[in-house]
Amino acid sequence: MQPNIDLLIKEGVTFDRVAKLIISQPGAIQQKHSRMVYTVNALKNLGIEPNTPMFMHALRVMLQTSDPTRKKKVGVLKSLGWTEEEILKDFKHDPLILGCSEEKIRDVMDFFAGTLRLKPQTVITNSWFLHYSIDKRLRPRYNVLKTLKSKNPIDGDIRIAWLLTSLSEKKFLENFVTKS
Repeated sequence: MQPNIDLLIKEGVTFDRVAKLIISQPGAIQQKHSRMVYTVNALKNLGIEPNTPMFMHALRVMLQTSDPTRKKKVGVLKSLGWTEEEILKDFKHDPLILGCSEEKIRDVMDFFAGTLRLKPQTVITNSWFLHYSIDKRLRPRYNVLKTLKSKNPIDGDIRIAWLLTSLSEKKFLENFVTKS
């Protein structure tokens, strides 16, 4: 572990962030030193700097998934409309998109494109949509909003994707469940 800790600190990762990595993902810091060096350099070559918060998320994702697995996920994203440039851009801003399973990526895209009839580009530009559970968050909220819309208490042009993802559970319940 020590050579990996030393490398990260030498590259500009704060001790605080290294400590969080050790506590939350001890397996990541226990990688072979050569793999850690390779991953750090790969991330820097992508333009993700070690002194940024996203670096640690990207490092974790890269260390926890094999190259073939990441390539499969990239292939799934491409098959759903992402370009190489969009995948790279999204990965830089939200590395956890490559931490999602292939099935999850397909299911979320299907929900947003099929059920909500959103254009794939909407999800591509809001890749954080991939983080939400369809069964625990998206579908239940969608069903509440669909029911309310049929009774017509929702005024104005409300963006359903925003309502499904952006409001906290408490705010959603206050605004759309307990108010009704």
